[in-house]
Amino acid sequence: MIENIPNIKIGGINIFSGSKDDFIKINQSVLFDNKKESLIISSTSVHGIVESQYDSTYQNILNKCYLLNPDGRPLSLLGKLRGHKKMEQIRGPDVLPEICRITAKSNNKHFFYGGNEGVADQLAKSLKKDNHAINIAGTYCPPFRELSEKEMNEIADLINRSEADIVWVGLSTPKQEKWAYAIKDKISVKAIYTVGAAFDFEIGIIQPAPKWITKIYLEWLYRIIKDPRRLLMRYLRIIPKFLSIILKELF
Repeated sequence: MIENIPNIKIGGINIFSGSKDDFIKINQSVLFDNKKESLIISSTSVHGIVESQYDSTYQNILNKCYLLNPDGRPLSLLGKLRGHKKMEQIRGPDVLPEICRITAKSNNKHFFYGGNEGVADQLAKSLKKDNHAINIAGTYCPPFRELSEKEMNEIADLINRSEADIVWVGLSTPKQEKWAYAIKDKISVKAIYTVGAAFDFEIGIIQPAPKWITKIYLEWLYRIIKDPRRLLMRYLRIIPKFLSIILKELF
């Protein structure tokens, strides 16, 4: 496990401030080691930073993660403005296929948790099609409610019996990080990756924004236009709060 990971504090949260290449090297050190420490590696966006401002428990969970990669471009831009020139956006939908690619010919086994009914199974088939050598230990689509302690123990037992090395979590924020933190001490894996909507991106349920929109920092607007019923009120809450965080961080 690498100790000196470059971080920047944004809104009280330690965010990884290195390059994509640095990020992959750190992940390789975790995944090609025999130790099973159940390290949480989370793709964290502006949404996660803002939610943590209202929930001290969630803020504590984020700061106990081994790595928090900046999923949103505004986070990497803010990092650059504060002197972290190597900092790059590292999206959950990019982390998922890349980590699967570099571990495909290793002994690492993957377990996929999250998504609507059948999504995790579709994801496993999609990844298997791209990387025939990938070793998939299991999948599980949870109900859309808080799980009981008994259910959490049953899921932990399922993951342990699968002998998985890597658990992928595709839930919403902050639900996915809280779930990862609650189960980490119940399972023996190398890493737990929380990647949000990456499952849906991978199998084509959600289409990524055009690159030119991403480059001008308007991916959030593109997503609102595509799914206004779900995202409009969320962003109306997020944007003003994050702007206040930016002003505080810069001045």
